[in-house]
Amino acid sequence: MFEKTIKDFRHENCNLFAKEKVRHNKSLFGYITLCMLMYAANIYFWRRYRVHYPFIFGFKEGTELGFREVLLLSCCVSVLSTAAGLANLDMEMDPKTLDYKAITELVPLGLLVVSSS
Repeated sequence: MFEKTIKDFRHENCNLFAKEKVRHNKSLFGYITLCMLMYAANIYFWRRYRVHYPFIFGFKEGTELGFREVLLLSCCVSVLSTAAGLANLDMEMDPKTLDYKAITELVPLGLLVVSSS
């Protein structure tokens, strides 16, 4: 009645480990998204109060990003990180894909490569 098989213990440990990985990835990409949102707000207020920020930071005229572009990039990063986290968690918890451990580990790495480029 209280007997658990090795497979049950493995499945429980896998779920716990997957949740820990997702939490760390969410905090990293949450921090990146928060920084990008704050940068977009800074750009908006600098433009509103007519601070000449491209000159201050040494940007070439016409090449700086507006606050809308930065908001778009931050939203894309947050959507990609949420999708990658859910995909990784789903593949870690699904018994069919437990054999493809190396592939499931590449999902957060792929997200990091895409967001850094």
